[in-house]
Amino acid sequence: MGIIKHVAVILDVSEASLEQHVLERVRQLDEDTVVRRLSEEKAGKLPDFIKLSEDIIEKNDLRKSGEGSVESIQRFVCFVTDNKTRQNGMVAYAMHCLQIPVLSLTKGQKAKGNDDAEHWVSTILYKDLDGSHTDPLAAVNEFFTFPDKVGELLAVEGRDSQLTLQYCRELRSYLQRAWSAEVKLVGPNGCDMSEEGLDGTKCGETDNVEEQVEVESGIHAPLVKELLGNSQLESTHQNDHLLHGAMYALNRHENLPIIRYRLQRGVNIILCRPMSSSLEKLFNKFSRMRGGAEDVRRSFIDAVKSLLQFEGRWLDMPRRRVVLIREGVAHSWSAWLGNEVIHPLVDWIPVDVKAGNIADHCASLEASVKKAVRRLSR
Repeated sequence: MGIIKHVAVILDVSEASLEQHVLERVRQLDEDTVVRRLSEEKAGKLPDFIKLSEDIIEKNDLRKSGEGSVESIQRFVCFVTDNKTRQNGMVAYAMHCLQIPVLSLTKGQKAKGNDDAEHWVSTILYKDLDGSHTDPLAAVNEFFTFPDKVGELLAVEGRDSQLTLQYCRELRSYLQRAWSAEVKLVGPNGCDMSEEGLDGTKCGETDNVEEQVEVESGIHAPLVKELLGNSQLESTHQNDHLLHGAMYALNRHENLPIIRYRLQRGVNIILCRPMSSSLEKLFNKFSRMRGGAEDVRRSFIDAVKSLLQFEGRWLDMPRRRVVLIREGVAHSWSAWLGNEVIHPLVDWIPVDVKAGNIADHCASLEASVKKAVRRLSR
């Protein structure tokens, strides 16, 4: 049984034999494939495409619950056209607004300038008849062929951003060698981190965390920053300990379709500190609360579990395995979450890495990476 259980296709193919081939391929994945066609008179109108796409996305989302529900990682929504390129407004809307993959059965056109050619979203989501896929039928076959299993999704959380980033780099390098597979490093907002310096750089060669940045900020980042910095909302923040984490989770959710599509294609992903900033804020609030130390810690753990449930149940985030870096600081959120005896968290793997000058702790980093990988492989 394949990893894809439900398929929804927006179809804009004028050649009958090519359309038939597309339908045959998608129905091999899902006999009940939802297909919406752009009619000839509406094929060039963006508002009609938007309405059609919203309808198919809504019907796809209904499969999340109820009898015969399908997990998000098992759902595939796409746009197939034989007459539109990436310069077309519908293709751009599909990629950058809906974040669904696009198969353009047209001859590829070189983008003008490097920015568009290297844009990470179009690189991931857009396929056309380039030099290696001159046959439309072969391109369709490849587009609707998926690996036997989805990619691995890992997260690394830690207080020290510099140390955690270096750990992620070491983990990525190790896994690419061990698995002989692609591993992508993704930042807290769900965006790719810069590839520069990630490959071929030995441990300790750089200790500047600012050199590794996300390619772009999540779309909600400015709004989140503005709301959390609004003094008029301070009382709301104080009363609702989960608000900060929930808002940042929404920001990561903006790029969830891209993360999900990569996993469907078998790409392995490491999320670098996706919740660490929220956990730090949450810890600071709980550490100021009155009451017994054990009760405060227990309340903090319950709040973290609520955030995880919010991401999984309501935002439909894929389940991930988490590596938690403990730096040896007793009064910290990493110490509270990493207490395996008192407060175990399911699938969180604590590793001990001493904070400090990274160049002095490369051996410790390498050893902790190997330890985490052994536990991840169980």
